Amino acid sequence: MVSENLGEKRLKKEESLYVPIMNTVRVILAYNYVEKEKKYQHQLDSSPNPYLEITALGNFSERLKNLFDYYLFKNLSAELLKPDITGFVKKTSSSNPERVTVEVKATVIKIKDVLQAKLYQDIFGAKFSLVISPKGISAEKLEVVLKYDKKIRGNVIIAKFVRPYPQIEEGCIYVPPKLEKLVPAPFNKFLDNQQS
Repeated sequence: MVSENLGEKRLKKEESLYVPIMNTVRVILAYNYVEKEKKYQHQLDSSPNPYLEITALGNFSERLKNLFDYYLFKNLSAELLKPDITGFVKKTSSSNPERVTVEVKATVIKIKDVLQAKLYQDIFGAKFSLVISPKGISAEKLEVVLKYDKKIRGNVIIAKFVRPYPQIEEGCIYVPPKLEKLVPAPFNKFLDNQQS
């Protein structure tokens, strides 16, 4: 009974992070990856770029069904494996969509969380795959991940989410400095120089 209550509380905390993290990732991609002609288009267009949606409940829109293998997604969902946030970004208006998957955690990021994000990266062919938590990842776990980098992390971006102003929906993400040379351009501006 007690463990069920803890699990429910953790799930509610995680769910409360979906929208702020989704909006933060969208803003980062829009302002640091999408070329200038489209920088503000994500706010004006009825079909925003980047496009992200919450998929933690095991469904996604028709818009994503054209880009992701929905049959595979549904079967993974039955196994409780699904990205919390899924979508795409187009660098230019004429470029192909690049897939994005985000795994959200309310607790400290564990090695298995990084592996889960890498699974989504591999299965869905995500250009950008992230695992994000307000607690970040411990230095000890990060050392293990880096020791077996390609096997455990692949190209997954490990980040800490900080929401400095609760009244503002977006927050900031910080990437551990040890990942500085391993993080793609849109995210390498968000290195956490305050932590080791």
